[in-house]
Amino acid sequence: MKYIDMHVHSTYSDGAESVENLIKKAKENNVDFLSITDHDIIIPSNEILSESNIVIVKGIELSTKYNFLNQNIYIHLLGYDYDSNNKELNEELSRMKEVLKRGHIETLDKISCKKIDVPSYIKEQVDLNNYMLIDEQIRRLLIKNNYSFSRAQDIAKEIQKYNSEYPSYEIDIKKAIKLIIDSGGIAIIAHPNKIKISKQNIFKLIASLKKIGLVGIESCHSSFTKDDFIFYKEIAKKLNLLESVGSDFHYEEENQGIVIGHGIDNNICSESCSAKELIMRRKNNG
Repeated sequence: MKYIDMHVHSTYSDGAESVENLIKKAKENNVDFLSITDHDIIIPSNEILSESNIVIVKGIELSTKYNFLNQNIYIHLLGYDYDSNNKELNEELSRMKEVLKRGHIETLDKISCKKIDVPSYIKEQVDLNNYMLIDEQIRRLLIKNNYSFSRAQDIAKEIQKYNSEYPSYEIDIKKAIKLIIDSGGIAIIAHPNKIKISKQNIFKLIASLKKIGLVGIESCHSSFTKDDFIFYKEIAKKLNLLESVGSDFHYEEENQGIVIGHGIDNNICSESCSAKELIMRRKNNG
């Protein structure tokens, strides 16, 4: 049997595997339809070479916010099959990167001021352009430099108190959907169960976004409970939305058993991925 995974992350954002290794692992797991959806960054085309026996779809996961029912709701938006050279999309991603970089510098300054026990050679290895928050970057760097897992965790927890909140980092979701559409792509909400809004209002939220160009939701995700599967598939059906499937794989170490193409204990289902059908039709039609 072949599998689908439209939501994985590489070292271009907060994953621990290179693009090459992700593709290799996907093929080993019988995945024949894959999208690497790094946060707020377009992976260079030369990183994703054509492979036999697997379709690799251009993807991205955008950090967005939506003023809904008088509150700011933070939503991750997946974009697929878009033009990576689109000027407006690239300009917005550059703006986000600059805000992110300023936030990282601010956090590193706070670490120094608070005299948190992070060696200078570790701080020098922090990637100011990476989506990953400073606490997680330093946690991984400490483990890589032979700190115990528990000590690295303790230091990361201390740093969490001082992570910059990155004001104005997220894109307004209406703008994000338009950017994806204008670059020729399709927009799908990631892991809707993680949106901090009641289930009573999530239907209204998704319905309102459909009116401005949203075409689907991730109806199969590693974090879903059985009730989540039923609930979000029903929303997709009622609103006539595409369904996508994603493990949200980041790394194997302490990865809670998430496997590319399979999720946790095979809890993601490739059979009902209508988003794949649309993307394949688009590709076949040129």
